[in-house]
Amino acid sequence: MKTVTIGIDCKDLWFWDTAKGKITFDPGSYVFEIGASSRDIKGQVEAKMSGDFKPVLSTVVAECDKVVLRPGDAVQANVSACMSDDSFYDVSKAQIIFKSNNPLVARVDEKGRVTATGVGVALVYAYVTVDGTTVSNSFPVKVMPDLNPKSITVNGKNIQGFNKDVKAYSYLLKNNSKIPVVKAEALSNGISVEIDQATAIPGTATIQFVDGITLEKNIYYLNFDTESFSDEFDGGFIAPGWEWIRENKTNHSFTGKPGSLTITSEKGDVSEATNNAKNILLQSANNDWTIETKLVASRAPSQPENAGILVYQDDDNFIKLMFRAVIKTTRQRGPQPGTIDLMMEENGIAKSLASFNQKNEIVGENALMLKLEKKGSIYTAYYSVDGTNYELLGTAGLLLKDIRAGLAVCDGIVTQYMKSTFWFNSDTTKPDTPFM
Repeated sequence: MKTVTIGIDCKDLWFWDTAKGKITFDPGSYVFEIGASSRDIKGQVEAKMSGDFKPVLSTVVAECDKVVLRPGDAVQANVSACMSDDSFYDVSKAQIIFKSNNPLVARVDEKGRVTATGVGVALVYAYVTVDGTTVSNSFPVKVMPDLNPKSITVNGKNIQGFNKDVKAYSYLLKNNSKIPVVKAEALSNGISVEIDQATAIPGTATIQFVDGITLEKNIYYLNFDTESFSDEFDGGFIAPGWEWIRENKTNHSFTGKPGSLTITSEKGDVSEATNNAKNILLQSANNDWTIETKLVASRAPSQPENAGILVYQDDDNFIKLMFRAVIKTTRQRGPQPGTIDLMMEENGIAKSLASFNQKNEIVGENALMLKLEKKGSIYTAYYSVDGTNYELLGTAGLLLKDIRAGLAVCDGIVTQYMKSTFWFNSDTTKPDTPFM
């Protein structure tokens, strides 16, 4: 026979009191049975639990509904406290002291009212004391700078109809105008103003309001240009004012379809890491405008051929309104006339914005009209299959400078902005005849 001692901790004998919403202990006699199993009890021991359980403060949570502020904003801190019996304590009966580790950024009063006083990040602490026990908690507050301009002038005059939320403005100037001088002033102290003046017309002046603490920026573009021109491409030559990007003379002509410009698709694109598309035809478009083009293809495009309107800052920043081949995500059968697609690329990252699957091939007399309107930094795309009734395709918001716009026809590539996995089979093989 051997004597064994087993310790029983009273705190393990709790139960949850649903009515009171807390952990509860029931004093009295407890019988502990010892055996090989519940059916083979060898003996029992009786013990008595007495006394009262006194809960103490164990957890404090401090929070705020809004933690990103602007200078002058005020918000209320909220505090909750939990006791060791998992019950909530009425904090109105507790002693609470609030503190900020950076009063130059956020100040807090004795009632927990937080006021943004500067720019940067601060921690707001709440120290809660109940019956001599103190527990604390904190939450962060980020105060953002006010980067709005106090004024922006062009040749000493304020921008007509200025709205701080509109980031791009266009000025249409006369030929031989002097380059406008742009000035700006920040609304808040501590905000620096950096201006890159336009160096020519067409050209773009860039204004940056920069906070030296957070390095946050607010950017405005002022685009200057002279009047653009229309071109029916029926003169048998490229008019002055147009510019070829990576020209390949063997793949563009006015003889393939008299009265029109014909561009033959070839390998290349401007999309993400691939920036080698040839025969991009552009003219200055550094103002607000509407571009329309009539497009007729020699045949339905084959993946990934595309053709249409290109709005171009450089190979990594542009908007395309294109007629392109359908991306096959299933084993589609029958003719695939093509898709109208609106996409943009910003700093080398492409994004598809809207698309529409054509019902008829754009060949012969079945022309496709594409229209793109620019106002500030907003581009709105439309299409028409009858040349009269236009359907809205979608919009793109993108800040571009030194803008040119025109036409692009290229084979394209499969880019990361496409959201679906797809494959090619025998019926997606590119036809022998060129896409023009």
